[in-house]
Amino acid sequence: MMETLIPGDYLMSDSWEFSRRMPKRGEVVIFLYPKDTSLKYVKRVIGLPGDVVQVQGSVVRVNGVALDEPYVLAENRKGLPIGNGEFKVPAGEFFVLGDNRDNSHDSRFWGTVPAGNLYGSAEYIWFSYGTAGLRLERLGKWIR
Repeated sequence: MMETLIPGDYLMSDSWEFSRRMPKRGEVVIFLYPKDTSLKYVKRVIGLPGDVVQVQGSVVRVNGVALDEPYVLAENRKGLPIGNGEFKVPAGEFFVLGDNRDNSHDSRFWGTVPAGNLYGSAEYIWFSYGTAGLRLERLGKWIR
């Protein structure tokens, strides 16, 4: 999820959010990893139930329309395609991608996230600490 999130960032999340509504395209979510539900992952929702997602080179299309993704840096979007280049999102599931596309373990590799695995919405960074110490510039930063 770099640069949106970096190692050492601690998040505030709303674990009740998805009991009231489903996530929107582009929203950063926390979920139980479908292959091992003891792990929590953080990714961005790209495909909603029923959508057709295509990843071709650096372009991601949903239902034939290229997404505007300002949160993905140019150097991180060389593009890792999915299987035949197209994926239909099953009912009740979500297709997620990391913002650091070329180094992200996401729906391209292990499939979709069932709605029941959604843990919460990623809201903001409440604490951030790196090798140089406290990163004050990241504290209180809303996750978009």
